Amino acid sequence: SSSIVYAQDVPAAGGASTNGGASAAAALAAQSSNAGVGDIIVTAQRRAQNLLSVPLAIQATTGQQLNNSGIREISSLQYTTPGMLVDDGVGYTQIYIRGIGNSLFVGADPSVVTFIDDVPRIYGTAVNNFVNVERVEVLKGVQGGLYGRNATGGVINIITKQPSDRPEAEARVDYGEKNTLRAAA
Repeated sequence: SSSIVYAQDVPAAGGASTNGGASAAAALAAQSSNAGVGDIIVTAQRRAQNLLSVPLAIQATTGQQLNNSGIREISSLQYTTPGMLVDDGVGYTQIYIRGIGNSLFVGADPSVVTFIDDVPRIYGTAVNNFVNVERVEVLKGVQGGLYGRNATGGVINIITKQPSDRPEAEARVDYGEKNTLRAAA
Protein backbone atom coordinates (compact mmCIF):
# COMPACT_ATOMS: atom_id res chain seq x y z
CA SER A 1 0.00 0.00 0.00
CA SER A 2 1.25 3.48 -0.77
CA SER A 3 1.25 6.42 1.58
CA ILE A 4 0.36 9.96 0.56
CA VAL A 5 1.87 13.06 2.15
CA TYR A 6 -0.43 16.09 2.07
CA ALA A 7 0.40 19.76 2.25
CA GLN A 8 -2.75 20.03 4.36
CA ASP A 9 -4.79 17.76 6.58
CA VAL A 10 -7.83 16.58 4.63
CA PRO A 11 -11.08 16.00 6.57
CA ALA A 12 -12.54 12.51 6.63
CA ALA A 13 -14.70 11.54 3.65
CA GLY A 14 -18.37 12.25 4.21
CA GLY A 15 -17.69 15.01 6.75
CA ALA A 16 -19.03 18.48 6.12
CA SER A 17 -16.40 20.96 5.13
CA THR A 18 -16.59 24.72 4.93
CA ASN A 19 -13.47 24.79 2.78
CA GLY A 20 -14.14 23.78 -0.83
CA GLY A 21 -10.43 23.23 -1.48
CA ALA A 22 -10.21 20.65 1.31
CA SER A 23 -13.09 18.55 -0.07
CA ALA A 24 -11.61 18.78 -3.56
CA ALA A 25 -8.28 17.71 -2.11
CA ALA A 26 -9.97 14.69 -0.49
CA ALA A 27 -11.50 13.70 -3.83
CA LEU A 28 -8.16 14.11 -5.58
CA ALA A 29 -6.45 12.05 -2.89
CA ALA A 30 -8.97 9.26 -3.36
CA GLN A 31 -8.36 9.27 -7.12
CA SER A 32 -4.59 9.33 -6.80
CA SER A 33 -4.29 6.85 -3.92
CA ASN A 34 -2.35 4.51 -6.20
CA ALA A 35 -0.09 7.24 -7.54
CA GLY A 36 2.81 6.49 -5.21
CA VAL A 37 4.72 7.72 -2.24
CA GLY A 38 5.16 11.43 -1.70
CA ASP A 39 2.10 12.92 -3.39
CA ILE A 40 1.60 16.50 -2.18
CA ILE A 41 -1.71 18.25 -2.78
CA VAL A 42 -1.51 22.04 -3.31
CA THR A 43 -4.03 24.73 -4.25
CA ALA A 44 -1.65 27.05 -6.11
CA GLN A 45 -3.92 27.26 -9.17
CA ARG A 46 -7.06 27.82 -7.05
CA ARG A 47 -7.97 24.12 -7.16
CA ALA A 48 -6.56 21.05 -5.43
CA GLN A 49 -3.86 19.40 -7.56
CA ASN A 50 -0.95 17.06 -7.16
CA LEU A 51 2.22 19.14 -6.84
CA LEU A 52 3.90 17.25 -9.68
CA SER A 53 1.07 18.05 -12.11
CA VAL A 54 1.20 21.82 -11.48
CA PRO A 55 3.32 23.59 -14.13
CA LEU A 56 4.69 26.15 -11.68
CA ALA A 57 7.79 26.50 -9.55
CA ILE A 58 6.38 25.95 -6.05
CA GLN A 59 7.87 25.50 -2.60
CA ALA A 60 5.11 23.95 -0.42
CA THR A 61 5.71 23.57 3.31
CA THR A 62 3.33 22.23 5.95
CA GLY A 63 2.82 23.93 9.27
CA GLN A 64 4.46 21.00 11.02
CA GLN A 65 7.52 21.26 8.77
CA LEU A 66 7.71 24.99 9.50
CA ASN A 67 7.52 24.33 13.22
CA ASN A 68 10.13 21.55 13.09
CA SER A 69 12.50 23.81 11.11
CA GLY A 70 12.05 26.72 13.51
CA ILE A 71 10.48 28.92 10.84
CA ARG A 72 8.08 31.25 12.60
CA GLU A 73 7.89 34.21 10.22
CA ILE A 74 7.93 35.06 6.54
CA SER A 75 11.49 36.37 6.73
CA SER A 76 12.75 32.91 7.78
CA LEU A 77 11.32 31.29 4.61
CA GLN A 78 14.42 32.48 2.73
CA TYR A 79 16.45 29.79 4.52
CA THR A 80 14.40 26.95 3.00
CA THR A 81 13.21 28.52 -0.28
CA PRO A 82 15.83 28.80 -3.04
CA GLY A 83 15.69 32.07 -4.96
CA MET A 84 13.96 34.00 -2.17
CA LEU A 85 15.51 36.96 -0.37
CA VAL A 86 13.84 38.84 2.46
CA ASP A 87 14.93 42.27 3.68
CA ASP A 88 13.54 43.15 7.10
CA GLY A 89 12.95 46.79 7.85
CA VAL A 90 11.14 48.64 10.57
CA GLY A 91 7.48 47.72 10.12
CA TYR A 92 7.94 46.29 6.63
CA THR A 93 9.35 43.13 5.15
CA GLN A 94 10.53 43.44 1.54
CA ILE A 95 10.37 40.13 -0.35
CA TYR A 96 12.29 39.35 -3.52
CA ILE A 97 11.81 36.12 -5.48
CA ARG A 98 14.34 35.34 -8.21
CA GLY A 99 15.62 38.90 -7.86
CA ILE A 100 12.25 40.51 -8.56
CA GLY A 101 10.72 42.77 -5.96
CA ASN A 102 10.48 46.43 -5.14
CA SER A 103 11.83 48.49 -2.30
CA LEU A 104 9.13 51.15 -2.25
CA PHE A 105 7.49 51.28 1.14
CA VAL A 106 4.59 53.63 0.38
CA GLY A 107 2.70 54.31 -2.82
CA ALA A 108 3.37 51.09 -4.75
CA ASP A 109 2.07 47.58 -4.42
CA PRO A 110 4.70 44.93 -3.71
CA SER A 111 5.91 42.77 -6.60
CA VAL A 112 5.67 39.66 -4.42
CA VAL A 113 2.07 39.40 -3.27
CA THR A 114 1.00 37.82 0.02
CA PHE A 115 -2.32 35.98 0.23
CA ILE A 116 -3.79 34.71 3.50
CA ASP A 117 -6.61 32.21 2.89
CA ASP A 118 -7.09 33.51 -0.68
CA VAL A 119 -7.46 37.10 0.53
CA PRO A 120 -4.82 39.46 -0.83
CA ARG A 121 -2.92 41.53 1.69
CA ILE A 122 -2.15 44.71 -0.19
CA TYR A 123 0.70 45.42 2.17
CA GLY A 124 0.87 41.85 3.40
CA THR A 125 4.57 42.07 4.01
CA ALA A 126 3.71 43.88 7.24
CA VAL A 127 2.34 40.50 8.43
CA ASN A 128 5.52 38.67 9.31
CA ASN A 129 4.57 36.18 12.05
CA PHE A 130 3.22 32.68 11.31
CA VAL A 131 0.47 31.80 13.78
CA ASN A 132 -2.04 28.98 13.23
CA VAL A 133 -0.63 28.11 9.80
CA GLU A 134 -1.59 24.89 8.02
CA ARG A 135 0.76 25.35 5.07
CA VAL A 136 2.67 27.92 3.07
CA GLU A 137 3.06 27.85 -0.71
CA VAL A 138 5.70 30.05 -2.35
CA LEU A 139 5.01 30.42 -6.08
CA LYS A 140 7.97 31.72 -8.06
CA GLY A 141 7.71 33.83 -11.18
CA VAL A 142 4.93 35.87 -12.73
CA GLN A 143 1.52 34.85 -11.37
CA GLY A 144 -0.61 37.69 -12.79
CA GLY A 145 -3.09 35.35 -14.52
CA LEU A 146 -4.42 33.95 -11.24
CA TYR A 147 -3.31 36.46 -8.64
CA GLY A 148 -3.58 39.86 -10.30
CA ARG A 149 -1.45 42.39 -12.11
CA ASN A 150 0.99 43.06 -9.28
CA ALA A 151 2.23 39.48 -8.82
CA THR A 152 5.23 39.93 -11.10
CA GLY A 153 7.78 38.44 -8.70
CA GLY A 154 5.66 35.69 -7.21
CA VAL A 155 3.11 34.86 -4.56
CA ILE A 156 3.23 33.70 -0.98
CA ASN A 157 0.06 31.74 -0.12
CA ILE A 158 -0.48 31.35 3.61
CA ILE A 159 -3.25 28.88 4.41
CA THR A 160 -4.39 28.91 8.01
CA LYS A 161 -5.86 25.96 9.89
CA GLN A 162 -9.60 25.59 9.48
CA PRO A 163 -11.88 25.26 12.51
CA SER A 164 -12.73 21.75 13.65
CA ASP A 165 -15.47 20.16 15.73
CA ARG A 166 -13.19 19.58 18.70
CA PRO A 167 -11.70 22.33 20.84
CA GLU A 168 -7.98 22.81 20.38
CA ALA A 169 -5.36 25.44 21.10
CA GLU A 170 -1.75 26.00 20.17
CA ALA A 171 0.89 28.02 21.92
CA ARG A 172 4.65 28.40 21.46
CA VAL A 173 7.18 29.57 23.97
CA ASP A 174 10.87 29.81 23.14
CA TYR A 175 13.68 30.63 25.52
CA GLY A 176 17.06 31.50 24.12
CA GLU A 177 20.39 33.05 24.84
CA LYS A 178 20.75 36.12 27.06
CA ASN A 179 17.30 35.56 28.65
CA THR A 180 15.48 35.96 25.34
CA LEU A 181 11.84 34.89 25.54
CA ARG A 182 9.38 34.62 22.65
CA ALA A 183 5.74 33.54 22.96
CA ALA A 184 2.89 33.15 20.48
CA ALA A 185 -0.64 31.80 20.88
